[in-house]
Amino acid sequence: MLFRLFKHIAVEGHRRVVMDIPLLFESKVFIPLCSKIVVVATSEETQLRRLMLRNALSEEDARKRMGSQIPLAEKRRRADFVIENDGSLDELDVRVEQFLSSLNPPTASKSQ
Repeated sequence: MLFRLFKHIAVEGHRRVVMDIPLLFESKVFIPLCSKIVVVATSEETQLRRLMLRNALSEEDARKRMGSQIPLAEKRRRADFVIENDGSLDELDVRVEQFLSSLNPPTASKSQ
């Protein structure tokens, strides 16, 4: 399945592929396919609050789940790029757009 997907992407001439893999470092399966790794990071406090809200977990259960994952500091260290996500979704959208723009800086047009 993945082979067909990557073949299609190559044939179509796409320059980039974005894969959203929450447990990338823990699974290790897709790391060899990544030329660059972007981590979307938040503070531990915000991560805990969001996890409790999203999954209806107690603080204890949320902390256990977070403890079973590679620490965020280690993920930051392994990443090529880090996008901070302590604000709203709108703020995250702006940061993602800024990041994407930094990958494709505008080319200077030559005037004659």
